[in-house]
This record gives sequence, structure tokens and C-alpha cells, in this order.
Amino acid sequence: MESYQWVSLIAALWAFLYLFDSYLKFNAAEKWQMLYRRIVTDNGVSVHLARCQWYTKKLNRLFRWLGKTNPTYLDKWFDAGIVAALLCCCCSIVFLVMVPINTLLRAQSKDEQILRPVIPGVNLPRKDLGYYLITLFLSAVLHELGHAVAAVRESVRVHGFGIFLFVVYPGAFVDMDDQTLFAVSPWRQLRIFCGGVWHNIVIVIVGVACLYTLPLTLSPFYTVHEDLILVSHTENSVVQGESGLFPGDIITQMDDVRVSSVSEWINHLVNSLDSQSITSYSVPEAIFMKQEKPIVQSSKQCECGDVNHICFQASLKADKPLAEDDRRCMNAREVITYSRCPKMSTVKCVTPYISHLDNSTRLVVLYRSKKPPVLFYGHPAELHQSGEVAPRSDSTPLWIPYSLENIFKCFVSLSGALAILNIIPCYALDGQHIARALVSLILSRWSKESKELVLTLMVLCGTILLCGNLLLAMYGLLF
Repeated sequence: MESYQWVSLIAALWAFLYLFDSYLKFNAAEKWQMLYRRIVTDNGVSVHLARCQWYTKKLNRLFRWLGKTNPTYLDKWFDAGIVAALLCCCCSIVFLVMVPINTLLRAQSKDEQILRPVIPGVNLPRKDLGYYLITLFLSAVLHELGHAVAAVRESVRVHGFGIFLFVVYPGAFVDMDDQTLFAVSPWRQLRIFCGGVWHNIVIVIVGVACLYTLPLTLSPFYTVHEDLILVSHTENSVVQGESGLFPGDIITQMDDVRVSSVSEWINHLVNSLDSQSITSYSVPEAIFMKQEKPIVQSSKQCECGDVNHICFQASLKADKPLAEDDRRCMNAREVITYSRCPKMSTVKCVTPYISHLDNSTRLVVLYRSKKPPVLFYGHPAELHQSGEVAPRSDSTPLWIPYSLENIFKCFVSLSGALAILNIIPCYALDGQHIARALVSLILSRWSKESKELVLTLMVLCGTILLCGNLLLAMYGLLF
């Protein structure tokens, strides 16, 4: 489904939900209006344009229990959260200042852009949508749990807790009593306001630890350090077809490198982009000279008459500059049967000619167990995005390691993003309240007007910085 189709479908669903809610509230028969209003009110449900939410007070008892359990430990926990959040704030400001500078100076390309808006159906694959929504929801809930528990610990009343869905993005919120919240000391306010970001930082740390220990954790259930297996094709995969890869294929080797883990698979694809690592094959000169010449050849063109052949170029020595007229059209599947060419050779050292194509085009040979090798000719990134590979196992389901890896990666990236964005002193974010508490704590002897001026300048600068980065990220996504 195309991006505009996704947008149209989502818009149509929200329009239907909003009109349906409005009809039952204002235009239906009176008994249906009363019944519907009672149901949504009793359950804390409300529907707005492109936004619906659920609000409850039933979790307040849980928050009180968590906030009163082991108070000494909780005090130290949220004190550590203040330190971590303030360090995160410094790093976030430096990060958000450097991102636009690097982008404007062309120091980083669009593909290298770190801060990116994630839009389902546009730059988020459909297969990853579930991981994204689940981890974003859990990250938001744990973020708000930090605020709620810290508030209870500091004797601030919590009215309730809610979750919402804005367009397609889930979120959560805690309803605290403003009067008691701003009546406590600035340090206690910092514990409450930094509690959410602190929990996101902890999630990132735990997620990174789980990612690095995942191979060890799954090792009793999988045959690791031997082979990889193709779990499934992705949408629009370039390696599916009669002569391509099939789900369940066991991949033992890529080119002349044996692969036994997903990291080795990725590393080889990355290393293959190095022009010095292009594999050459020792083809006898007599056989090479018998091959047909390209029908069109120049420094920017090399076309073969047979669609099953690609253009190869050869020289007497592997380190000798290649001549433009020393090219032949050859069957790549036959070429790879020859041995690799040494640095100094007395035979033709044949390599695919790619100067007329994208310089990142490579010939990658995937060797399979009990099946002929699969030849891929294109950008290695396309190969990586065309299928999901996992350690081979004879009993445990293959989707488990892939799913766990995706979940942990989403937790790290989304919780990290929530921490980076929320800690910035920006209007309507945690950073605004953190900045207020810091100003009250550090500038306690200043007049109220002076502290308000400093706070306004901090929040204004933070808002401009954050909005500027978001606009730049959206521009990079759309253009």
C-alpha cells in the first residue's frame, strides 16, 4: 500500500470515529444518547478529532503502594535520576545544536541523519509497525510511571492516569494536583519532573545490555556460530524468485567469507562497499578472450547483448590499471567457479565493471547449503533490506531472535528519543518544569521578576532549538 493510501485510510477512520461519536452524543435518539454518554463517562473514554483517550483513577492505589514502598531506596533512586537527567540535558542541547550545523554544512547526508521523524507507511516499514507502536506505548507508560511514583513519594496528590492515541501515535499522561506540586521544594519538584526522563534513560541502558547479551541468552536454544537461515522476505525483496533465496535457506558463506551470525552478515555487506575489497577471479586468458565484447562500451557505458551476462573487466595483474577496451560480457555464475585472484597473477584477474553504474554496486555471492549459490548484483544495502536472517535452529521458532532484537532496538531508540526531547527546556514538555525548578533552586535569592525572565529566555531558546531540529528533520524526510 502506498504512503498516500495509508494517510487516506487513517484520515477516513478518524473521520468515521469522530462523526460516529458526535452522532451518538447529539443526534441519536435520546435514550441512545444517554446510554452512550453514560458508557463513555463511566469508563473515562473521550473522543476528539484525531485523538481519543482513556482516563482512570483505579491505578492510584498502585501508585500509592509503589511510592510508599522502601522510601529510602526511592529517595536515592530519584536523586540519581536528577543527576542523570541533567547530564542528559547537557548532552541533548549539544546534540541538537550540532545536528543542524552538520546538516547545513553538508557534513552529513540525508541517510546519515540521526534525528528523524518516524511516520508509519512513509519511512516505517509495515512489518515493523507493531514493534514501534508497542515499544512507544510502553516507553510512554514507564515514563509517566516515573512521574507518578515520584509524586506520591513527595506527597503530591495524583488524581489519575490516562492513555491516548493521537492519529497513530500512542501515549500516556499522569494527572497531578498543581497546587501541591508547586508547593513542595524545588529539589522535590526536580525528583518528580526528572522521574520520567530517568526511567527512559534506564530503559535505554537495559535495552543496550539486552541487545549485547541476546546471543549469549539464546545460545542454548540455537545453533550459533555455524550458519544463518533466511527467516522471511521483506516487502519488495530483490532476492526472491526462482533463482533467488527462499525462506528456510541456510546461508553458509558470502563471497569468500563464512558467516555465522547476523553481525558478520552486516559487517560483510558494509565491508563490501570498500573498493579495495572487490573480489577478482582468476580466469584463463584464452577463455576470457573468447567471450563477447560489450555492444556498447565507454567510460560511462558497458552494455551486454545477453541479459544473463554482466560486464567484466580484466588486467594481467590485479594491481595494474584497467584498460577500457579490455572488457568482456560473461556469465557471472560461471565466473565465480574460478578461484580467487591473488595479488600478483599470470592469468586474467576478472572483476565486475561498475564505473558506469552506481559506485556502490557490488556482486555478492551467497553460498547455500545443498543448493546452488545465489548471485546478487546491486547495492549491498538492498540485500540487507530484502530479508530477515537469524541463527540456524532445528527446534526453536526462527522469528524469536529477530523479534527480540527489533523490540530491544525500538526500546533503545524510542526511549532515547523521549529522553532527549523531553529534557529540553521547551514549552509543554518536562524540560520547561525542570528549568523552572532549577531556576528556583539556583537563583533562590533573585527577585521573582528576574527568575521569570531567566526562565522565559531558557524556555524560548529551548523551544526554538527543538522546533528548528524538528523542521529540519521533516524537511530531510520530505525533500
